[in-house]
This record gives sequence, structure tokens and C-alpha cells, in this order.
Amino acid sequence: PTQPPTPLIVAWQQNPEPATLRSQAEGAPLLDVVSPIWWYVADDGTISGNAIPQYVDDAHSMGKTIWPAVAGLDADRNHALLSDPERREEAAHTISSEARAAGADGVNIDLEGFRDADADGFTALVAEVADKVHAWGGVVSFDLVPRTDTWVVIPADLAFWSTAPQRRELAAIVDYTILMSYDQVNRYRPGGPVAAPAWVEDTLVYQLRYSDPDQLLLGVPFYGRVWDPEDLDNPRALPLYRIEDLAEGGTARWDDTFGLSRVELEDGRFLYLEDSAVIAERLGLVDEYGLGGWAAWRLGFDSPSLWDAIANRATGS
Repeated sequence: PTQPPTPLIVAWQQNPEPATLRSQAEGAPLLDVVSPIWWYVADDGTISGNAIPQYVDDAHSMGKTIWPAVAGLDADRNHALLSDPERREEAAHTISSEARAAGADGVNIDLEGFRDADADGFTALVAEVADKVHAWGGVVSFDLVPRTDTWVVIPADLAFWSTAPQRRELAAIVDYTILMSYDQVNRYRPGGPVAAPAWVEDTLVYQLRYSDPDQLLLGVPFYGRVWDPEDLDNPRALPLYRIEDLAEGGTARWDDTFGLSRVELEDGRFLYLEDSAVIAERLGLVDEYGLGGWAAWRLGFDSPSLWDAIANRATGS
């Protein structure tokens, strides 16, 4: 397995077709690591899905490192896996052996939304995966829901998404913690941006209590939300390129509350301008705090203007 450079740029992918995966990666020349979701946690807590060896070859031919991901975003499914030592061992074996056989350079663990009672089980699973993957020289990363000292998760019965993970113990096990600094506002907390700049920095400062900076990657959203004032419970999530297109036809006004421009669209809906320029500026936090790099959800939502903005920021032009 090859070790990526530092600071590194990672992006997840969600598509089973190798041709689509390759096309997305080709459109992101600055990208160091691709992380396609290969496996999912099934209803009974077992691991489903398949490795895609062809895409490993494609990624390597483009000079990119590949950390395939396992995803689980359902508390009951996660419980079925995390509460059973035999299932955890089986899952760790499946993930590690399939990644190694395909020629991958590591793995990414994206199990979110497990309850406090399953926190020990999650830490145990990550340790089991890390032991197996490190044995063949692979890199292990995991994805972490953000917290701050003041941000209140609503509704309260979903607070475990950010309170359950054992941050210090997990950071000590893996090579990289990926802090998913987005979804500050969503249908439960309606009417704002995906990730306001000040809030993003607050989540970062909070996690730096538990992670070494060079082992922490800042999660960045390649999407935004469009809000209907008459139906705030049902915002529409759209890729970055669509947000930018819509914003061009709207009227922008600065919003001091969030530190972003709010754009009123002609049809009465509104969005917050989280565009290529905003994302490129956010990446200054990587340098400011000496982070290991950043990671984005997800490829396919990006636009050429985004990579141009990132490249221009890196060269100071």
C-alpha cells in the first residue's frame, strides 16, 4: 500500500459503477485519496457489499490512493453489529481481507448514529479493523459526527449521534479521524447553512482536545440546501454545482448570524451561498491548525470551478 502525501485531500464516492467512479476521480486532479463505499451494515448486523478491484487499479493508474469505506447510518443495524463480538470479528475480517485482496491502501469506517450503549462496541470494532489492516500496512480512518460546547443536537433523542463516540480512545487507534463538520442546520434545525464558518471552526477546536492536528482531517460539504419558507421541514439538498447555478439567479444579502450570504430566489425559496469560494477559504483552517488535510462528501457533487478555486488558493493566485 502507498502512503498519501500530507496535507492530503480525500473524497468519498457513492456509486457502484467503476466507469462512473473513475470519471469522477479524473475530474478532481488535486485529489489524493478516493474512498468509495463498498460495504454496508445489513439489518442483521452483517456486512454486505462487494469490493471493486477494477477501481483500485483505476485509482492507482491515476496516481491516487484508495481507502474503500464501510457505511452504517442506522442505530438498530449498528447495534446488531456492535453488540455482538462474533459479528464484529467477522466484519473486521471481511473488511480487511477484501480490501487487501483488492489491492487497496487502507479502509474508512463510516458508522454513524450508534447509541451510547454501543460506544464500547464501536471502539472495539475500530480496534479490530485497525489491528488487521495495520498488519498488512494499510491506513485506517474513521468518520466522526461533530460537537461543540454550545451546539445543541435537536431532537434530543438523536443526541447520541455526536455524544456516543469515544473521541480520545478512537483517535488513538486510527491513523486519521475525519471530522464531518457539516449538517449544522438540517430539517431538525431548519433555515440555515450546512456549515457556517464560525461553527466549523468551533467543531474543529472541540475535536483538537482529543486528536493530534496532523491526524485530523476536516470534513467539507460539497452540497448545500434550498429552503422553502412554507415547508422548512423538507429542505432540498443539492450538489454544489446546482447551488452555484441557482444562486446566480437570486438576490444575495449578507447574513451576520451565519457569516455567509443568504440568497433569495425568484420563487420565494432561499439558500446560503456555500460555493467554491467559500469552500476554498475554509481550507485555510487546514494550514492554520496544522491539520493532516481535508475530506469531502462527496465526489460527483463538485464542479470544475471548485477545483480551480482550490488550486488558486494553494498557489496564492
